[in-house]
Amino acid sequence: MYEYKDDDGVIIWTGERLKFYWLEHETFPEAYSVRMDIQKTKQIFRKLCRHFKIRNTQLTFWNRKGGRARSLAYGYEILVPEDCSFGLLCHELSHIYNRQRCMKFKHNKRLMRTLKRFIAYCKKKNHWRLI
Repeated sequence: MYEYKDDDGVIIWTGERLKFYWLEHETFPEAYSVRMDIQKTKQIFRKLCRHFKIRNTQLTFWNRKGGRARSLAYGYEILVPEDCSFGLLCHELSHIYNRQRCMKFKHNKRLMRTLKRFIAYCKKKNHWRLI
């Protein structure tokens, strides 16, 4: 098990894919600091799915801390908490997008590029004002 600590020695991340998550939070701090309610999460989810042609995907809310993207018999499902951050929603949608385009669910450079593309699109179209 790996651990990342900040300058004061406080443990920030623990886990197996923590290096990717840590890099995500370092690269896009403004996206992960923005919290959305259920209505705004649904609205941005629909806008991103429509623009990037992500099909057969449903959004489900659960009462856990993190998010999850998974494959179902009829399509894909994204599980996010009710007070979801904008970065988490984009991260889980990036998994689905990469799965549909190149059949990969992994945390790699391609996922980071897709995440960067989603966040840049929302900034360009000024979806930040919805939040």
